[in-house]
Amino acid sequence: MLATAVVAALALAGTAAAERYVVLYKHDRDAAPGPAQADAQRAGGSLVAAYPEIGVVVAESSSPGFAAALDRLRSVEGVAATGGLSGNPAGNGWGDGPQLPNTPVSDTDTFSPLQWWAQRIAAPEAHAITGGSPEVTVGVIDTGVDASHPDLDDNVDASRSVSCTSGAPNQDPAAWNDDSGHGTNVAGVIAAEANGRGIVGIAPNVKLAVIKASVRVGASDIFLPDAVICSFVWAGRTDVDVANSSFSMDSAPSGGTTSFCKADDAQRTIVKAVRRAIDYAQRNDVSIVASAGNDGLDLAALRESGCMRLPSMAPGVITVSSIGMMDALAAGPPSNYGLGEVSVTAPGGDFMQGVPPAGLILSAWPASMQVPRLMCDPCQGPDAAFYRFFAGTSQAAAQVSGVAALVVSRFGKERGWKQGHMEPKRVTQLVEQTADPLPCPAGDARCVTYKQRTSFFGHGVVNALRAVTRDRRDP
Repeated sequence: MLATAVVAALALAGTAAAERYVVLYKHDRDAAPGPAQADAQRAGGSLVAAYPEIGVVVAESSSPGFAAALDRLRSVEGVAATGGLSGNPAGNGWGDGPQLPNTPVSDTDTFSPLQWWAQRIAAPEAHAITGGSPEVTVGVIDTGVDASHPDLDDNVDASRSVSCTSGAPNQDPAAWNDDSGHGTNVAGVIAAEANGRGIVGIAPNVKLAVIKASVRVGASDIFLPDAVICSFVWAGRTDVDVANSSFSMDSAPSGGTTSFCKADDAQRTIVKAVRRAIDYAQRNDVSIVASAGNDGLDLAALRESGCMRLPSMAPGVITVSSIGMMDALAAGPPSNYGLGEVSVTAPGGDFMQGVPPAGLILSAWPASMQVPRLMCDPCQGPDAAFYRFFAGTSQAAAQVSGVAALVVSRFGKERGWKQGHMEPKRVTQLVEQTADPLPCPAGDARCVTYKQRTSFFGHGVVNALRAVTRDRRDP
């Protein structure tokens, strides 16, 4: 039983050139640390981490015959290389169970007047009821977070923060520090503190568990399957309530493709393993919110072709498209869409709607990454805080994660739910049913409507006030 509660993080026996693999077992019991380690060693490799809850392990080896040797085992369903190289030995740690006090906040921080996006989803009105509970946790599965940022420092929960980039959890704060800026920006949208400076997040009183899942390659952030599996299992194990997933999983360290197709045996194995991790998190009351992506793709057509993006196209995930300040589907960058794929939409900003930066999303930025056109509050001294404008479905998803956290804060102790949690299906229902309907734009053949749900906007624009008061817009 203990094996299902902790990660088996073992010293790496391979060389620096060892390749990393996801191993999918037919039965969960075979993925326990003991037998899985023995399997990996006999095949010429070593175990990185075991996830017996979902029947998946991460292993690595420099042997060219490693995958074939494991695949011959009767207990193994599939083996797939992830493209990851040898990681760092990992630590582990666990959080405490939540309680749910709620406190209102005011949106009177320095840059609050620039937060048109928060106003569009009625966040200030919702804040008059609740700013969220400090006993609700949002896991930010992203590039890491700058935990020293003055608008985030009181909300980051280091005891539940981790790097999963090696395929196993590593709680060294240096390992989960942001090396991109993206994760810090997303975290600010979700939970920047209402402290009189900078901006106010959608759920400014909740806690943040940093879950770093990316590696920085040039100017790109790469999210490999083993890190994604580790991230969702970690969220499920550590009492995370909402997992924001503003990324699309990559197939290779170079980025490769973000589409995984059932016609490819290795990709099919990876999809099964990642979906097991997502299912595990959801069974443990983690509501997963994902960005639809910024490629202008019809996700419904992608699914019809036998392919999918993860995590946005996994069952039960709240998938978010992006609109600009004029309520049109974002074109710069172009939001993905798809009937039956998009759950709701939210303002992600758009360079094509309004004169930049007015139509973009302002949020936190690491002080260590000085780039042009930053804003600051204050600008000098050890307490300087920096902010940057962004646009994309990442920022839209972060707003929906904030609303989901407000919902859990308000209603997480109702009868029939585990204390301090809400079933993801219930969170999804409240987010979708309280959204503002947004019809298809006239003359755009890409947008179709079915049963009051559109391919561009799903159930509509998320509405924080109606979500926390459960003022539904049922047909």
